[in-house]
Amino acid sequence: MDVEEIRKRKMEEIQAQINARQNNELQEEIQLQQQIQALENILKQKLTKDALQRYGNLKIAHPEKAIQVLAIIGQNANQLNEVNDEQFKELLRRMDEGKKDFNIKRS
Repeated sequence: MDVEEIRKRKMEEIQAQINARQNNELQEEIQLQQQIQALENILKQKLTKDALQRYGNLKIAHPEKAIQVLAIIGQNANQLNEVNDEQFKELLRRMDEGKKDFNIKRS
């Protein structure tokens, strides 16, 4: 074996590892999207029209927070009958309770 052949094999191994990692990441992303879709289907059954519209706005503006809301409602789906807009807003307020407000005053 010469140096070029060894180098070529090593490059092929590295490329195979990279491809395997990318494939795993893609599979995980697909699974996550499927889970989010399943939770959204549950959410659509539990929310009123106004609350569902608020969720859509939240999903566009703050996707991470929308996923948190999905998780909370998904965990409590069996106990919930229907969530109206006021209840949805209250849930969002509770999620933001731990955050500090910053007021910047300009002189």
